[in-house]
Amino acid sequence: MASHTRNWNVPLIIILLGCTTLLTASTPGHASATPEIPSGVVEYVPITLTNNQSSATSSDFQQMITVDWSAYSPYLNAGVTNVEFFDNSGTVLNAWCESSCSSSSSSSTVWLNLGSDTIAASGGALTVYLGFLSVSANNMGTAGPWGAYPTYTSTYGQYDDGAHVFNYYTNFAGSSLPTGWTTGGSSSADYSVDNGLTVGSSTSEATQLVVYYDVQQTYPVYFDALVVSDSISGGGPTAGIEEATSTTIDHGLVPGYGLGSQDTGGAFSTSYSIILLEASNERISTNHPQTSPFVASFSWAATGQEYGAVDYTAQTWSATDTTYTIGNYYAGFYDFGDAQQHTTVYQWADTRQFPPANVMPSASFGNPTAPIAATRSPPLPPVISPTITVDFNTPNASALTGNLVGLYGGGILYNLPGLTGDIVFPYVVSFCSVPGQNLIRISGFSEAGPGLNSTEVWVSYWSSVLSSSSGWPAEPACTG
Repeated sequence: MASHTRNWNVPLIIILLGCTTLLTASTPGHASATPEIPSGVVEYVPITLTNNQSSATSSDFQQMITVDWSAYSPYLNAGVTNVEFFDNSGTVLNAWCESSCSSSSSSSTVWLNLGSDTIAASGGALTVYLGFLSVSANNMGTAGPWGAYPTYTSTYGQYDDGAHVFNYYTNFAGSSLPTGWTTGGSSSADYSVDNGLTVGSSTSEATQLVVYYDVQQTYPVYFDALVVSDSISGGGPTAGIEEATSTTIDHGLVPGYGLGSQDTGGAFSTSYSIILLEASNERISTNHPQTSPFVASFSWAATGQEYGAVDYTAQTWSATDTTYTIGNYYAGFYDFGDAQQHTTVYQWADTRQFPPANVMPSASFGNPTAPIAATRSPPLPPVISPTITVDFNTPNASALTGNLVGLYGGGILYNLPGLTGDIVFPYVVSFCSVPGQNLIRISGFSEAGPGLNSTEVWVSYWSSVLSSSSGWPAEPACTG
């Protein structure tokens, strides 16, 4: 008997002689095969990451994606806690939801740590997966694999797993600086920690302050920080984020560069630009006004290559200043006040890998797919006859012909669109239709075991399913 195989991207499993073989089908243009599915995932969406730059990503690369949670709301609970990202081998990836973590959100920033997976250069692609667990599940936690920004709940940092995603991460929880952070500068400058970091002067005096992470970062990295608020009384100060190769202080750590506000002829402006940190804190790029809150990002990538951004892509800067020579550097915050009151409040900060050629790989989302599971509820009883018929017009046990005993609800192929029921057949290998009849024949193999033999299943269901909006084409005709 000839069979006809569908060109669908679904798992095809044959179980013979106690061994399981996974046959995979790929979607044209996608390099990935059908993935291994982590336990508990009931639906998943493929995400293809494409790198068009001339260098590959490294291991533990932090990939930013923008997720439209509202498109997947049927699979989500309100707080999107039932989410899990994984790769093709079924390895769960650590991920952090930076913003808009709600099933009603159409634009949420999410960061993935790709672990040992890398994206090749010059058009290389990697497929990872957004998995959905039961809507009652809460997969968030400070240890990962899924978490969210510190004010996601009323308990500060309750589900914040940023430390498991980025090279370095802190949310400045509590009332003292995190381990490894230190300060320097004039005594009249001040800072405070209260579930966030406040940097600046509370007095109308000339001040100079740096607050930095006293562990050198291997360049190049991006330093990101969420600016919650920025206030000024009068004119003159400059403040922002920076990277510097030493901890010498001269209007910030020097030698180094930063992204921040700058004195504009005696009148403070919230316009940001790339700053050469020295006595004059010289602006070396164009400046653009900013309104908090926003994420400020800066990277000193190489000698003569300085990059800045607000909200990653909303506003970007670049400069080619060669005053300082690149080296491994410290990341932190600087504030210089010219007899004025000035404070900036930061909620969190991180360092992350510099993307290839300063371009984040693109992300393309596929369609939700249900895994064909190997479990059955209730268990499949022995098949005595090699041929049965299930009539979905009358879905109950009496609609069955043949000797299949104890089939509940008259259903098979639970995870394939257009069919309903309680029993999963994980070993389907081909589909074809019987000419002139409203029947679909499904050929395959059953699990080896007592009373279970190779079987051929005939399924009867409404012909309208074949041309429904789900997009299933008509079956190829059985030829034998």
